Amino acid sequence: MNRSTNALLISLVFLGIGSNFEAQAAEQSPNDIPTPTFVSSKKQTETRSVFDITRIAGCYGDKEKSKSNVISAEDVLKEPTFQSERFSPSIFTVDTLGKPVCVEDDEPLGLVSYTGYMMSFNDYLLKDFECGCGSCWDESGQDISEPEIISAATGQDKQEYASYVLKRKQEIMQAEQVHSAYRADYHSWLQKRSEFLSPRSLQITISPEEDIPAGTLSIYNFIWYVNAWCGDTNHAERKNLYAKQFQHPPIAAGDQLTIWLDNVDVDLSWGVLLHSAESSAASDIQSVIRAPREIVEGNLKRKSGQRHISIQGLPEDLQPRGYETPKARSSEINNECCAC
Repeated sequence: MNRSTNALLISLVFLGIGSNFEAQAAEQSPNDIPTPTFVSSKKQTETRSVFDITRIAGCYGDKEKSKSNVISAEDVLKEPTFQSERFSPSIFTVDTLGKPVCVEDDEPLGLVSYTGYMMSFNDYLLKDFECGCGSCWDESGQDISEPEIISAATGQDKQEYASYVLKRKQEIMQAEQVHSAYRADYHSWLQKRSEFLSPRSLQITISPEEDIPAGTLSIYNFIWYVNAWCGDTNHAERKNLYAKQFQHPPIAAGDQLTIWLDNVDVDLSWGVLLHSAESSAASDIQSVIRAPREIVEGNLKRKSGQRHISIQGLPEDLQPRGYETPKARSSEINNECCAC
């Protein structure tokens, strides 16, 4: 198998806990899926959704008690941010709540570096024009080239630029002080996360309206990849899809089965799929893999004005039996568009 064929490697490996289905480029390593914990209970909240997948930033306090109390990160956990040379401080009050909790949130984005930007004289001259592909337009919409703008610079333009430089230096100096406070806060916040929160987790809930007998399900992860030109998708796939099969207990209508996966990569896209007596895990996963390509090909054949099918989500025949998270941080979305 070579890279140019972009072939998929499908393997079935039977373990004591289930089966692995690996669908990915042969030279890449899968993102392993740990043995989940299954918890059956009465449905706690009214919802129309049979399935849900929640990213958990971490849990505080007793491991089992905290998992029965999942809360929003709002007002208890917030990563400090530095944007537009301004600093928004962190929040960490999980340890003051007085009870074990798990906090719903994504992984931190990471510390943002700062390098003050100073416009060059040429950039300063061009800032009042709309420029693109080597051409510029003034306020009246008249074309003017970049060399024409630069060659028309006056002594007043140079004086104004010198004033800009002095003002900008002061702004950069102040921003560096703000960034220093942001860095200190960020390191302190990370220290608290590490000290008080367990590693990230994934919570999957299944709340059926009809009885579901005991059977098998697949949990899988992947990187959602889309390539488009000016909004028209020409390629989409679930890259590096890795799935594992598990036995699940019966789920009565009105009950809820909660599945916990500890210490997993929540930046990936995740999915869960129940397998029926008429289907196999291998055929269902193959259908999931094929779907984006088949939908893109179908949409490309449709005439202008006809309804295009969304490339995201499960195939229609699998939707009653499964669910996927929306686009994740690992998603690779390329949508280029240039009028040049």
